[in-house]
Amino acid sequence: NGWHGAAVKKSIPGGPVEDFIMQAHVTCKSKNINEMGRVEIAILDENSKVLSKIAMNDLYWQAEQNFGTMVIGYDNKPGKTGLIYESGDYPNTWNQYYGRLWIARTGNDWEAYISKFLPGTEKDDAERFARWTDKDSKHMEKAAQIQISIMQWQDVPPVEAMTVSDLKFWKVNLNNQNTPPYIVDVGDKVVIDTESSHVSIEGKNAINIKDIFSNFPVINKGTNKLEIIPSDIGTAKVTYRERFR
Repeated sequence: NGWHGAAVKKSIPGGPVEDFIMQAHVTCKSKNINEMGRVEIAILDENSKVLSKIAMNDLYWQAEQNFGTMVIGYDNKPGKTGLIYESGDYPNTWNQYYGRLWIARTGNDWEAYISKFLPGTEKDDAERFARWTDKDSKHMEKAAQIQISIMQWQDVPPVEAMTVSDLKFWKVNLNNQNTPPYIVDVGDKVVIDTESSHVSIEGKNAINIKDIFSNFPVINKGTNKLEIIPSDIGTAKVTYRERFR
């Protein structure tokens, strides 16, 4: 009865962790309107209880309508809080879903983000962001494990395509001295690929350093002004390549 299916969990390397960011690329695409399914990623504490979970769901057997959900706390836990429960801007916004599920906690601040990629890309498009402060500190357990679940509802046909790929988990080291974060060294080459939404430093993927809610730079025809912060960092050389010729 209810939701059932396959699940796998793994301990977080270097864990348990207090402050973190988790993101994954998720697919939830029905072939027929009578299919139901859920792709869920849960962050578990040291006692294997749900600290937080985020999911993309097809909840109706009468119609295709994907719902994104994000919850903090396990069932019946005092202070359990839901940050996202919706289908996006319209009832069909997240249908045929391939996109990003994202959870972050720093201190007692929680953030949730769900986006659907533009077709044929991994660029965030139809999106929803939510932030909440756990003022009573009811959800401060350390993150110890990640659990992935792919489920169907009772005996209703499952959603045809449900996948999790490119799951990443980062430990966040809080900067308490109000000093600029140290990201690059002298001579480092930073590549920003706005076509593929990719950032690398010395050839190493660095997309986790980019603020997920910041924008990639846009080079317009004519004179452009690019600022590097802090201004006294030294001299930087910037080159760009046109997308089309």
